[in-house]
Amino acid sequence: MTHFKFQQFIRRNTWIFAKTYASFCPHEYLVKERLAKDDQLIFEQIVSFIRERGFIAIYGRKGPNRYYTVDDYYYWTMGDPVEETSILNRAKLSDYEFHETENGVIIQFKSRAKNTENNEGG
Repeated sequence: MTHFKFQQFIRRNTWIFAKTYASFCPHEYLVKERLAKDDQLIFEQIVSFIRERGFIAIYGRKGPNRYYTVDDYYYWTMGDPVEETSILNRAKLSDYEFHETENGVIIQFKSRAKNTENNEGG
């Protein structure tokens, strides 16, 4: 898998907006079983690529995970074994803040970051 092939894969597929998470974790996702047969065949390569080439960060209360950025999005899976992974997620970089800390990179939804700052200041 290469960066270019990863780009081709993410651009040719139709992403589903995660409505349930819209107010606190806006993102989109792909479901392996809903992809074209050719894309289902390379899905594991896509997952492995993120896990091998991605950066480590923490979002919310979850432990560290691997994320990979392309264009205006970052991509991740939920950490199941590669062969069991069936969901690929992506979120707009512009919706989130990335903070470098002594414990690593922390990802935070921007509106939640604003609420945290407002509550601490008042």
